[in-house]
Amino acid sequence: MPKKKIDKGVNRRTFLKMGSGAMVAVGANWFLPNIVLGSDDEIRLGALAALSGPVAPFGVEQANGIKLAVEQYNEKGGINGRKIKLLLEDTESKKDAGLANTRKLVERDKVHFLTGVCLSSIVMAMQPYIKEKKTIFVNSNSGNDILVKPPHCNRYYFKELISAWTITLAIQEPAKRVGKKWYFMADNYTHGKEIVDYAQKSLKAAVPDAEIVGADFPNLGESNYAPYLTKVMAAKPDGLFVGTIGAGYVRTIKQARQMGLDCHLHTFCWFHPLAMAIGKDIVGTTTAALYIPNNPKVPRAREIADLYKKKFGHWPSTMAGEGFNGVECIFEAVKKAGTTDTEPVIETMESMEYKNTILSPSFRFRKSDHQAIRALFTAEAVKDPTFTYGLKVLRYQPNPTEYLVPGDKTGCDKYMKF
Repeated sequence: MPKKKIDKGVNRRTFLKMGSGAMVAVGANWFLPNIVLGSDDEIRLGALAALSGPVAPFGVEQANGIKLAVEQYNEKGGINGRKIKLLLEDTESKKDAGLANTRKLVERDKVHFLTGVCLSSIVMAMQPYIKEKKTIFVNSNSGNDILVKPPHCNRYYFKELISAWTITLAIQEPAKRVGKKWYFMADNYTHGKEIVDYAQKSLKAAVPDAEIVGADFPNLGESNYAPYLTKVMAAKPDGLFVGTIGAGYVRTIKQARQMGLDCHLHTFCWFHPLAMAIGKDIVGTTTAALYIPNNPKVPRAREIADLYKKKFGHWPSTMAGEGFNGVECIFEAVKKAGTTDTEPVIETMESMEYKNTILSPSFRFRKSDHQAIRALFTAEAVKDPTFTYGLKVLRYQPNPTEYLVPGDKTGCDKYMKF
């Protein structure tokens, strides 16, 4: 298959400023001209992130991780002697804007690859398009498992975030320690209900006589969790599973402690900037740690975290770590394949094992549905002299696939063909 041509021209880009942890997403009226002198020797990477809208704090972190990864490759001479040109677009946290900017990157900018995106709704809008255009997309931060199920799975889509079911396995370690009565809370949308279902099954697998004493689904972006937490307190659980995200994650934990709820708190996953916003109440909670800056199993993670801190003025979050790793997933495969041609790169990504990633000692994409398979760390939030609040690893599972649908039963076979 011939390589995609790279055009030349004048483009307009969204610029992002980040300093001392404060985010400024540059609006549409602040666009400045950016002259892009393309060449056939460049590899063009299109990145999409929520630089504005309700999930902008996550999107900015994701974009920063992507930028740092590209910078690291270019400082080392690029890939197979070719420099990488990063073209970053704002999804605005909206499905229509995300798809429109995907089209811009593919049709106008002629990118070789796509990465990024937080929201699963945007990904689902993109999936038929990238399949039509045969453009590889490594989605670095969307968690909903529906993305790798029929009819959404396809040959050109790779889901870098591990299965939500795998992430919920982290509840098993605290469940064995704190007691059998558990309450569940997550946002009222597809992914929130999915993770509660998975977490309950993971709990029962580890503690068969565990008792589920309640479950609630507040609206996404809720500001007052007191009515829900009052019900939790009345149920007197040993543990509360917290699956709310973003500001809801912060509010749930802070309001729970303010109201005097003293049961164990287990969160779906860890976000360092949100932990900082919670403060001392985060200490003692347990979580699935998808990215640990000072990961004891991955020494390289600290090296990249230090570079990120120097460049952006604060420690990287999970979103930044996943964004960085998504870029490496693409370009390590390009390096090994020796080409940017689509089919050889896909075949390489399907067969290769990525070693010493910043997320896990080993990382791979399952050929049957392009779901990422990697280690899971269950951790406890602790005070830390470097990070203020950090993570202590309680359990390391190098290859937790026991609850995934077997590769030959995904139903994705016909969707993975080209």
